[in-house]
Amino acid sequence: MLEAPELDAREIEIRGESVTIAELMDRARERPLTERGLRRVASRFASGSPAMLASAARWIGVVEDLAHAGLDNDEVRRALVSAVARMPPGWAPSPIALLEVFEDAPLDYVEALCDVLLGLDGKMESLGAVALAALARHQGAFDARFDALASFGVPWRALRQTVEPMPLERRDAVLARLFGAPSHDNGRRGQLQRVLPVLDLAGPATRAKVEAACEALAHDVRWAELLAAVRAGGGPPPVGGLTPTVQHALDYNLKQVEAEHRVKDAGAECRRLHGERVLAVDAAELSSVATWSAASDERREAIAALVASALGEAFRFVRVASFGGPPIALFEHQSGMSLSLVPGGTYVRGFSEREEALVREVAAAREGKVDNWDEEYQHLLEQVSVMRPLAEVAVGPLLACRAGDFVVDPTEVVRMIRGRAPFRLPSEAEWEYLSRGGKVGELTHLGHEVPDEAWLQAVLEAGLERTNAFGLAGFGVNPELCSDAWHPSYEGAPSDGAPREGEGPVVARGGAAMVYPWQACGEWQLLCNAVRGSAEDWDFGVALRPVVGLRVPQLQ
Repeated sequence: MLEAPELDAREIEIRGESVTIAELMDRARERPLTERGLRRVASRFASGSPAMLASAARWIGVVEDLAHAGLDNDEVRRALVSAVARMPPGWAPSPIALLEVFEDAPLDYVEALCDVLLGLDGKMESLGAVALAALARHQGAFDARFDALASFGVPWRALRQTVEPMPLERRDAVLARLFGAPSHDNGRRGQLQRVLPVLDLAGPATRAKVEAACEALAHDVRWAELLAAVRAGGGPPPVGGLTPTVQHALDYNLKQVEAEHRVKDAGAECRRLHGERVLAVDAAELSSVATWSAASDERREAIAALVASALGEAFRFVRVASFGGPPIALFEHQSGMSLSLVPGGTYVRGFSEREEALVREVAAAREGKVDNWDEEYQHLLEQVSVMRPLAEVAVGPLLACRAGDFVVDPTEVVRMIRGRAPFRLPSEAEWEYLSRGGKVGELTHLGHEVPDEAWLQAVLEAGLERTNAFGLAGFGVNPELCSDAWHPSYEGAPSDGAPREGEGPVVARGGAAMVYPWQACGEWQLLCNAVRGSAEDWDFGVALRPVVGLRVPQLQ
């Protein structure tokens, strides 16, 4: 009953994508939150953090997905119970979602499930209490041995439905067992919040414990409202009302949803500006690294002057320099920003066989070492499909900020980009072209080696003193936004350097410094040229590397 391998392997279509049911469950934590989903689950909580509320709303969405895909109620129950059995507790289906699908479960099904759960030594407390709540709808048909499955790991409505049909003595024994004696104030507060909606059902044993906890908290004025509610006898929240704790969690999540919508809207605006903000310069030599390098010093100086004229008074041509590659014309913006004029060219986009071979070689050399690094090498290798198929991509010339250190709140991206003409964000193809600096199949923008914490620290300290061949620095350090919509592979991606269209969040590249100090959880991967991610992963800050797109004629 707790395992459904044939159901887990079934393929269904969700929003135009074919996935197995197991994959859908595994990705539940990434499902977008909606205001409707959050409000739907809030009334089932008496207390809970924003994360608990968000998890419940996401799992309710998964239940809806399964129903829309054609699964009947029994199949939805089996799929969720199977997920509970194989997932860690923090990732498993929320009790709220379980409660919803168990509401119409037949008596023999829930009794059989309770029998199975009794043999699992309490490893699935929330599922046990949900099953009890479903059983309680059959007018207390369960016997006393199932009482051991009751827990506070479920919504207050389920707990109330479980204990309310019991005789008072039995009911109070269950509640008294659930309400323990935590040794710290936060634990006492949490238990008081959980017991409050059923306190009016309690007898002398539970009330004695609750009163003792109240006395232990009487010194703290922050909890005066909670203590007053407990001393008033408790009981369920008013119909349609939310407890202050749940209202706070709901408000927090609604703000997050609003912010996510603003970040999503940023994608469409960034792609619009990508097409509009292009300066025409009569300099065919900029069409490729080869033709730019072949031009005379005088011609390069003249082209730099043409670019400066097209840019306007806010920009100043500084000099032509070499960084171990083609000559690079350096410019300065009136804000102090330093920029490289990078000629166009073609390159092979994606995680090359050479890069994969290096990672496999290092992983093999570390095999058997007792730490977390081996596992993270395998994690990167399992994500190869996200960085492929490999393809040759043509990119036009760009004036690019030499360091992507403009870290902003994700909700401010549109305002920042709109107000900084002629700048725009690079496409993902342009970003990788700039990062690779004309080199082929190298792991990071600074060479073909697996980076570590010392490597990152050296990059942070060196700044513009340590660049790639295009005179550009810091790739991978911060999560730099691109104008493309996120897609989990390069299938169907443009080959002309244009951003990819879509409905989702934009692409973010890099971010290693945002998770510093490292915990050996694969942070080094974020420094790699080919590693990709979504802006959804960075809700507390993203980086901008402004570029100016140039349109030049092709050499005949």
